Amino acid sequence: MKKIKAITLFLLMSIVLSPLALAQNLEVEEIIKNMNYKLYYQGKDFKAKALMKIFNVDGKQIQREYTILRLNIGEQQNEQKIYLYVSKPAVVRDIVYMVWKYKDSDDESWIYLPNLKFIKKIESNDKWDLFVDSHFCYEDISGRKITADTYSLLDAEGESYLIKSIPKIQDKFAYCKIYIDKKTFLPNKIEYYNEENNKYREVKTLKIEKVQGFDTIMQSEVRDVLNGGYTVVTYSDVQYNNNLPEKVFNKSSLKIVPRKWIN
Repeated sequence: MKKIKAITLFLLMSIVLSPLALAQNLEVEEIIKNMNYKLYYQGKDFKAKALMKIFNVDGKQIQREYTILRLNIGEQQNEQKIYLYVSKPAVVRDIVYMVWKYKDSDDESWIYLPNLKFIKKIESNDKWDLFVDSHFCYEDISGRKITADTYSLLDAEGESYLIKSIPKIQDKFAYCKIYIDKKTFLPNKIEYYNEENNKYREVKTLKIEKVQGFDTIMQSEVRDVLNGGYTVVTYSDVQYNNNLPEKVFNKSSLKIVPRKWIN
């Protein structure tokens, strides 16, 4: 009799708790969707200049300058093409990184190395490679598919949501903690942890401004927590809705730079 009562109580609790759990999952999912939209999909397109300052663990500082273009495509504007052209210094000039992001299939990306006159396809296991000797990786630039992870809400008190993100398939990080501002839905900070539960990498937003009505990250930092060193990127000349033509993002633009849209 006690066993039957226990089972009945468990079933009643499941009926009561399931909607709560579902509501929390939906809330977390919506928070992540909002963050992803604010980071990568605001406006019909996006253009900006960037100054990258790299502070190595040995104390040396180097710089990179580039232009980044983004264009939303597809019926629901939920697919995208990205074009990044490195202009300075001479040692990395004319490097181009391009991404085609798809909703229901794996993204495609390439990097053009002018010194070798070679186009390299970026495979999934290359996404954590560091971009032009900085602490930013390819995935930082293109964005991570939100379907790649599972999410749980750890804390909703204060001015930020704290969300734990765990890869569905084994990845370089075991999990990360994402601190998302409740007003802007932009991440204040993302902390990456390894299998030993040690934080090894941190991405931090340093400055946000309104540009054409859009909350926009104007300065961010990636820090190597375990080995030292960090990189700061500062954006300028940010513009949304430039009427970028899709032909700018053709594969031919890897070698033939569309100067009209870069300058």
